[in-house]
Amino acid sequence: MTLSQSLFCAAALAFRIAGAEPVIAPRGVAGAATPHGTPVGPIARGSLFTISGENLGPSMPEQAGFPLPSSGGLAGTSVQISVGNNRLDALLVSTSATEVLALLPSKTPLGAASVTVTYQGRKSAPAPFEVVGSRFGIFTVDQSGSGQAAAGNHAPGWQRPNSFDQPARTGQTVALFGTGLGPVPFDEAVQALQEDLNLDVEVSVAGRNAYVLYKGRNSCCAGVDEIDIIIPDFVAGCSVPVLVRVGEAVSNAATLAIEPEGRTCAHPAGVSALGSNAAAPGE
Repeated sequence: MTLSQSLFCAAALAFRIAGAEPVIAPRGVAGAATPHGTPVGPIARGSLFTISGENLGPSMPEQAGFPLPSSGGLAGTSVQISVGNNRLDALLVSTSATEVLALLPSKTPLGAASVTVTYQGRKSAPAPFEVVGSRFGIFTVDQSGSGQAAAGNHAPGWQRPNSFDQPARTGQTVALFGTGLGPVPFDEAVQALQEDLNLDVEVSVAGRNAYVLYKGRNSCCAGVDEIDIIIPDFVAGCSVPVLVRVGEAVSNAATLAIEPEGRTCAHPAGVSALGSNAAAPGE
């Protein structure tokens, strides 16, 4: 093969790769807080969700600003939702070749749905999922969907990430962050309004019910929910389990660091600062 032929083949291969159709991975549509390696469940209206696969967007990740784009797309990527005869454009938060982070509009009808990704004019095959009213997922520090919750300890005038170095005290207010509380009536393309949602929400901390002070969007972002609770008495530990129930749907399991006197919590592996550098949304 001559040099010119080799260059032509390389150029043709590069064109094929650049123009390849988007492919959504099997079971590649999931709520943004879904634990890695677990079965993919329904996605709540108004929540953040991820689409994983190949050729979904540019090789270098692109992040959207406000207002979040929808039909116009982000860096050549757009996401379409179909429920029966209804067609909607998802709001895009970020895109890359292997993953898209999007917001499912609150007005999406309930029931069996499918999603397609279009990148540079090429459209993927549809991937099925189910739309539900509420299905809260707790964000975690390592973004795996399990382990230390992304949470903030409240005190007068400040909030600090819950961690082994900064455990919550019993009786202290702690904010849990996640997505999937449910739909909202305001414009989701801009930063959310912080207003309490009329929902049946229960939070269990080490099997004890915590008093819920607030349940609604966090004003930092779009699609990010905040649940403020008071840590119940007689609860302590470096990795205390926490679960959230909205209606009949139960969240993924995460943990909180709780120490009644506020002392540094000793990690069993000898590491005290695990998660201490993770900021809560908006910090």
